[in-house]
Amino acid sequence: MNKNDDMEKWLIATFGRRAAGEAVESDETLPSICPLCGDVSDTIAKRRRNTAYLDDKNNWLISCKACFEEDYENFQELWEMIIIQADEEKI
Repeated sequence: MNKNDDMEKWLIATFGRRAAGEAVESDETLPSICPLCGDVSDTIAKRRRNTAYLDDKNNWLISCKACFEEDYENFQELWEMIIIQADEEKI
């Protein structure tokens, strides 16, 4: 493996296939009812989560905008806690 292969794997794991230059096509029909909260919404979409799972399909969420924002904020808090813990361990 060369450095370019490693970089591509890192890009895919961190930012998803689209960032690594791969076309991401989906003929998936989106629901009109949010799978998380059950509300009828016209803001339902498949959005990139604030996660870094190696299996990229886990980095996406189909939901209404309100549920996505809550999910994003929850993971942002977790990332901030991880950063704080890492900084404390360095001290």
